[in-house]
Amino acid sequence: MRTSITRKLLDTTKPKATPFDIRCTRMKGLIVRVQPSGAMTFYCEYDRNRRLKLGRADHLSLTEAHDRVRDIMKEVYEGVDPSAEKRKQREELTIEEFIDGYYEPWATSHLRSGEAVVKRIRVAFKAHLGTKLSKVSVFDMERFRSARLKQGVTATTVNRDTGALRALLSRAEEWGFLDTNPLGKLKRLRVEDVTPPRYLQDDERERLFAALDAREQRRIEERDRYNQWRRERKHNEYPDFRRYPFTDHLKPMIILSLNTGLRRNELFTLTWDNVYLTHTTPFLTVRAAFAKSKKSRHVQLNALAVETLRQWRTMWERNTGNLVFGGRTGGEFDNVSSSWAKLLKDAGLNNFRWHDMRHDFASRLAMAGVNLNTIRELLGHSDYKMTLRYAHLSPKEGYDAVNMLV
Repeated sequence: MRTSITRKLLDTTKPKATPFDIRCTRMKGLIVRVQPSGAMTFYCEYDRNRRLKLGRADHLSLTEAHDRVRDIMKEVYEGVDPSAEKRKQREELTIEEFIDGYYEPWATSHLRSGEAVVKRIRVAFKAHLGTKLSKVSVFDMERFRSARLKQGVTATTVNRDTGALRALLSRAEEWGFLDTNPLGKLKRLRVEDVTPPRYLQDDERERLFAALDAREQRRIEERDRYNQWRRERKHNEYPDFRRYPFTDHLKPMIILSLNTGLRRNELFTLTWDNVYLTHTTPFLTVRAAFAKSKKSRHVQLNALAVETLRQWRTMWERNTGNLVFGGRTGGEFDNVSSSWAKLLKDAGLNNFRWHDMRHDFASRLAMAGVNLNTIRELLGHSDYKMTLRYAHLSPKEGYDAVNMLV
């Protein structure tokens, strides 16, 4: 099939029972191979029956594919064999060179935590950065893991380290620097999660909200004193906090986190066009782009969450932007670490992270007898095993099940 390859064409092309090629009429040498599964891969055909794999169409943009074809065809015109050059690169490129020249620019622009992933690889595998990509082996990783475990590093951390490197090598395979990922068959270390989820006890919940209310009152009094100072100097006064349901973002953020189980990044990126307060059963939508599982999900809102969002919206309407919780400059929040740490200190809460509000949400649902699969859907867990950590909090479900045999 010959036609002009466009983004629209890639989005609308349907797979067939057998693989087939689409040859671009605008960019000589550019080919898209469509698999029965629907996967599409860019190739550059630089001579008869001689082609180089460029990358998957869902990982490589059409513009990037055009640029790579131009580079390859330029080499051909200069008398260079691209396949020989690729083999040479595979033989000589080290992990560090691949990171600097290829992986880091891609990761920082395509992965939400790209900078952190690259940093993890550089730190964890500092002694291995000079290793050639083609020389990485499962045996090397087994020795690496054994050494890290002897140093006291947890199995969870070691799994994250090797997982980051395995992802890098998968990208190297995808881009044609490796024939296969040498760590593709590396199994994760077994991790026994013996730490129960942290959730608030009744007295802790009371202390948390008492500290929140005290913070609100303190901010009101501070605003009163500041306005008194401005009045005495005949300056314009700032709005009286008593006119608003909240003095700032912290209290509504916490209420929503405790009643929806949203991850912090999901909360920071939530927009009003994804909040449906007037629906018969109010809910909000976490879009795939901001979900850890890369899948959209809908989270129903209880009465407290609905009222909190309605009240907060009356304040939000004074500002610009579509974010539910926009920062001072209108962009996304970076963190709430300082205000959160101060609040925990005032409430006398120990060993309670922001993420633990998500555990609190799930734990309370489990203790209320909510089905674990419903909890999984609300939390957006892609793996049911993640939800099973709350199973011990809902023993009644198992009790009812076994009693059906009587």
